[in-house]
Amino acid sequence: GVTVKAFPNPSASEFTITLNSATVFGYEIFDVAGSRLLAGDANREVSLGSNLSPGIYFVKVKVKNNSATLKIVKQ
Repeated sequence: GVTVKAFPNPSASEFTITLNSATVFGYEIFDVAGSRLLAGDANREVSLGSNLSPGIYFVKVKVKNNSATLKIVKQ
Protein backbone atom coordinates (compact mmCIF):
# COMPACT_ATOMS: atom_id res chain seq x y z
CA GLY A 1 0.00 0.00 0.00
CA VAL A 2 0.84 3.64 -0.02
CA THR A 3 2.20 5.27 3.14
CA VAL A 4 1.72 9.02 3.42
CA LYS A 5 3.43 11.22 6.00
CA ALA A 6 3.15 14.91 6.87
CA PHE A 7 5.90 16.64 8.84
CA PRO A 8 6.42 18.61 10.90
CA ASN A 9 2.93 18.26 12.35
CA PRO A 10 1.95 20.54 13.94
CA SER A 11 3.80 23.24 12.03
CA ALA A 12 4.09 26.99 12.29
CA SER A 13 5.03 27.32 8.62
CA GLU A 14 5.10 24.61 5.93
CA PHE A 15 4.25 20.93 5.89
CA THR A 16 6.04 18.39 3.73
CA ILE A 17 3.83 15.61 2.42
CA THR A 18 5.77 12.50 1.36
CA LEU A 19 4.96 9.09 -0.06
CA ASN A 20 6.91 5.90 0.53
CA SER A 21 7.17 5.33 -3.22
CA ALA A 22 8.41 7.53 -6.03
CA THR A 23 5.17 8.16 -7.80
CA VAL A 24 2.98 11.01 -8.97
CA PHE A 25 0.07 11.75 -6.65
CA GLY A 26 -2.78 14.20 -6.39
CA TYR A 27 -3.49 16.15 -3.24
CA GLU A 28 -6.27 18.33 -1.86
CA ILE A 29 -6.41 20.41 1.32
CA PHE A 30 -9.72 20.89 3.11
CA ASP A 31 -10.65 22.98 6.13
CA VAL A 32 -12.75 21.56 8.98
CA ALA A 33 -15.93 22.74 7.22
CA GLY A 34 -15.05 20.58 4.20
CA SER A 35 -14.20 23.43 1.83
CA ARG A 36 -11.42 22.61 -0.63
CA LEU A 37 -8.68 25.22 -0.28
CA LEU A 38 -5.94 23.86 -2.50
CA ALA A 39 -5.39 21.04 -4.98
CA GLY A 40 -2.55 19.90 -7.17
CA ASP A 41 -0.24 17.12 -8.26
CA ALA A 42 3.25 16.27 -7.07
CA ASN A 43 5.95 13.66 -7.54
CA ARG A 44 6.86 11.81 -4.31
CA GLU A 45 6.78 14.91 -2.07
CA VAL A 46 5.44 18.44 -1.83
CA SER A 47 5.79 21.32 0.63
CA LEU A 48 2.65 23.31 1.24
CA GLY A 49 0.63 25.17 3.83
CA SER A 50 2.71 28.33 4.22
CA ASN A 51 -0.35 30.41 3.29
CA LEU A 52 -2.76 28.63 5.67
CA SER A 53 -4.13 30.39 8.74
CA PRO A 54 -3.68 28.65 12.10
CA GLY A 55 -6.16 25.79 12.48
CA ILE A 56 -6.90 22.18 11.64
CA TYR A 57 -6.85 20.95 8.04
CA PHE A 58 -7.17 17.66 6.21
CA VAL A 59 -4.90 16.61 3.35
CA LYS A 60 -6.33 14.01 0.98
CA VAL A 61 -3.75 12.22 -1.13
CA LYS A 62 -4.75 10.10 -4.14
CA VAL A 63 -2.52 7.56 -5.86
CA LYS A 64 -4.15 5.58 -8.68
CA ASN A 65 -7.09 3.80 -6.99
CA ASN A 66 -5.96 4.48 -3.42
CA SER A 67 -6.46 7.50 -1.20
CA ALA A 68 -5.42 8.52 2.30
CA THR A 69 -6.40 11.48 4.47
CA LEU A 70 -4.12 13.12 7.02
CA LYS A 71 -4.99 15.68 9.68
CA ILE A 72 -2.53 18.56 9.91
CA VAL A 73 -2.41 21.35 12.47
CA LYS A 74 -1.14 24.81 11.56
CA GLN A 75 -0.02 26.77 14.61
